[in-house]
Amino acid sequence: MSLARFFIPLFLVTASLHAAEKSAAERLVDAVDMQGSGMAAAKQAFKPMMDRFKAQGLPPEALAEISAATDLFFTKTFSDPELKKQMVKLYQQKFTPEELDEMLRFYETPVGRKALLTMPELMGEASKIGQQVAGKNTEDYQKQLQDILLKYKDAAPDKDEKEDPAPEKDDK
Repeated sequence: MSLARFFIPLFLVTASLHAAEKSAAERLVDAVDMQGSGMAAAKQAFKPMMDRFKAQGLPPEALAEISAATDLFFTKTFSDPELKKQMVKLYQQKFTPEELDEMLRFYETPVGRKALLTMPELMGEASKIGQQVAGKNTEDYQKQLQDILLKYKDAAPDKDEKEDPAPEKDDK
């Protein structure tokens, strides 16, 4: 019993000191649960591709293997310590410590937690909406690009033409 009285407070103090040692950016990256939210966002983004595979008639076994391989890929990616390190660096470049603290306070609220949990789904749905809206303009855009490329077709250097060699230097 006396060991527990010693180790529990020691553990609590050590844990609080460790948390205090983390920068605001590190605490924010932890709060947004980069691995969990990143995985959820990646799966949401990959869902249309899985739907296409299914529509192409791939057997359930193939879909299961693709899903497992994809999950493994995302797990390796989002659990890589380099990702967290780079994300911390990015947050530190884009936000002041005070702004990071304010964001942390928000994400600790019920609405902030809800925002974190629903963001991957919202981004996935927003992407679909964006694609649908862009689809209305795609034909015109492709025509414009085609016209521009035709207009400048002769201006592009021919692949078969070789550039003139640099003039030789006269050593004299």
